[in-house]
Amino acid sequence: MAQCASVSEPLFSVAIPAYKVEAYIEQTLRSVYKQTIQDFEIVVVNDGSPDRTLQVLQAQTDPRLRIIDQPNGGECSARNRAVAESRGKFIAFLDSDDAWLPDHLERALAFFEQNPQYDWYATRYTRVPDIKDADLTPASAEKSSYYAINWFLEGDAVTSSSSTVIRRSALPEEPLFPLGVKMFGDGIGWSRFALLHPMLGTTDCSTALYRIWEQSATAAYLRIGRGANSGAELDALLIQQQMFLDPASPPEAKLYLRSVALINWWLRIRSASLTPWLSEVAIRRPVTGRFLSAWLSLCIYLLHFGVLCMGKLIRLRYNRIKSRMDRLAAQARVQL
Repeated sequence: MAQCASVSEPLFSVAIPAYKVEAYIEQTLRSVYKQTIQDFEIVVVNDGSPDRTLQVLQAQTDPRLRIIDQPNGGECSARNRAVAESRGKFIAFLDSDDAWLPDHLERALAFFEQNPQYDWYATRYTRVPDIKDADLTPASAEKSSYYAINWFLEGDAVTSSSSTVIRRSALPEEPLFPLGVKMFGDGIGWSRFALLHPMLGTTDCSTALYRIWEQSATAAYLRIGRGANSGAELDALLIQQQMFLDPASPPEAKLYLRSVALINWWLRIRSASLTPWLSEVAIRRPVTGRFLSAWLSLCIYLLHFGVLCMGKLIRLRYNRIKSRMDRLAAQARVQL
């Protein structure tokens, strides 16, 4: 049965940062309005969108929606503001271009009611290129089982900025998400929270739809291997390095942070081949000369071989760390 929202302290606060999503934000809000649990407020922070995002928001009529308009400060700034303005017992995170199935909040509430010893929960999520209203149907009529996992060992696969729900009373006083970081800010926020609360509740059921489009964070991450966003990526990696060097970081956190550094190196190295230059060397041979062209070609092949060796060694090291993490994850997992 649907629960009605109280004005002063709703059960859930839905925290949504919004930037340049005029084409998607209305559908995102509809997925919230359709929740089987209706005791919520929606806090949307418009982060200085230059398009019609603010006008689309202002056209909404649901009284549970609160719109906060601020100058552009980045996604982490908007997400921190949404959290700070939230009044609910639980904060449910949702990106402004994603959507929930109707039982998303219901399943989260069931977890917290059955397991009060845990302070956060994340459902599985499904990556899709597009979301249609017809897709927004309940995930399953069957009851899902819950289990707890160590976030550093396997939680990164389930926590996203649209699948995670946190008990507001468990949040630290300082902002959770790092300012000035253009990529992976949510992951850093989850890792900071995991330092305080390493065990995370989850389920095999997927109730969040994660849209991948040209300007989405995931699409940007997939472009890293082609050399894009290296500066933005480095911002996040430097923060993670500080966490790694912190003596208070547990062994599981150090394993996780080392695996992140290695896989990012592997992605960068995988795209570092110079073999595309060979065709240019062949074209310029009449001008460059036969001897110099042959020398350049040899150097390119040698560098290419060196890059392949680096990539294989790094991947081998990563696989060993990941195997160790998988073994520890199985030991830490708790069936609820």
